[in-house]
Amino acid sequence: MASAFLRLREENAPGKPAFLGHLRFDWDGRYPRSQESSDYIHALHFTGCVGASNPSYDEISLNPKLGELWSSQKLEGDLSKFMDYAMKQVEAEFANAH
Repeated sequence: MASAFLRLREENAPGKPAFLGHLRFDWDGRYPRSQESSDYIHALHFTGCVGASNPSYDEISLNPKLGELWSSQKLEGDLSKFMDYAMKQVEAEFANAH
């Protein structure tokens, strides 16, 4: 997952949120790690937005009611384009991992 965030940080896609450009990555292990993205995923899990049956978050599930709420929200400007682009990148990342 961190490598997907790293690629999204480095690519110049329309509507890319500014925070992605500020993520820091650590290369001390086998793959890039971002403490900020890890903290965010942990916060989503802690607040019940997503569930994970494993500590490494290899697979997470979105709370269905929250998924309905998020999908009903209109995104402003080019953010919608970026989210479509990002989802394609993440889908490809997970397809290659399994």
